[in-house]
Amino acid sequence: SGGPITMLNAEAIGDVQFLAGGFPACYENRLSSVLEVGLREGSRERFEAEFDLSMAGAGLLAEGPLGKRGSWLLTGRRSYLDLIAGAYGIEGAVPQYANYEAKVVYDLSPRHRLSLISHGGWDEIHFDPDLEDEDQPSNVKVKSSGWRTVTGLSLRSVLGTSGVLTLSVGEVLNNYLSDAWDKDLEGQLIERNRSLEGQTTAKGDLSLRLPYGGWLRAGASAQRIDATLDIQLPRGTENFFSAEATRINQVAV
Repeated sequence: SGGPITMLNAEAIGDVQFLAGGFPACYENRLSSVLEVGLREGSRERFEAEFDLSMAGAGLLAEGPLGKRGSWLLTGRRSYLDLIAGAYGIEGAVPQYANYEAKVVYDLSPRHRLSLISHGGWDEIHFDPDLEDEDQPSNVKVKSSGWRTVTGLSLRSVLGTSGVLTLSVGEVLNNYLSDAWDKDLEGQLIERNRSLEGQTTAKGDLSLRLPYGGWLRAGASAQRIDATLDIQLPRGTENFFSAEATRINQVAV
């Protein structure tokens, strides 16, 4: 949702639609606009591979047929700035990240198509402030990392000559791994986060072409949201309402 580098590989994108308003009811929880990104299918004719190297990292895209009825596509990217930072005199926090995209399509029959899509990424960054640097806004050492994945399975069926039914199930996972040490407190651990958030969605969409023009769309969905929050503050929290530096709600360790 932010940053100068996207997790999506542009070579794997098949189509993009931006809806500024008046979007369908299937986006009922959107308030302002919708950006819909679709991944293209892999080649059904032959195996192909492509390697690229840029400031965004080193990436590989591979695709090919899956028998005579389907195709697969896989992309991966890994940053390399952390490997060359020392050689080029790059100082400070250097981010590390990696991501992947995968899509498998298989035709069960001429009217039924099964699709599997997975997309995920990992990132990590370390902040180690210098106590002698007066320009440092904080003396907190931070090691932060995390990963997130989106995986979905869908079955698309053509109904006669005027209808399409899509059944799908998907899961989103977001994992946090971070630690913080306060150098003003002799490097004591002040915060640890080991939380995991997840959302599972099952939905069905039906589209019917009306006899005299236009489309009729209907659908239903169900969601399950899980959250395992594991946040520890061994030295308590800062008291922003007091001039004293003493933390409150401290736990004996």
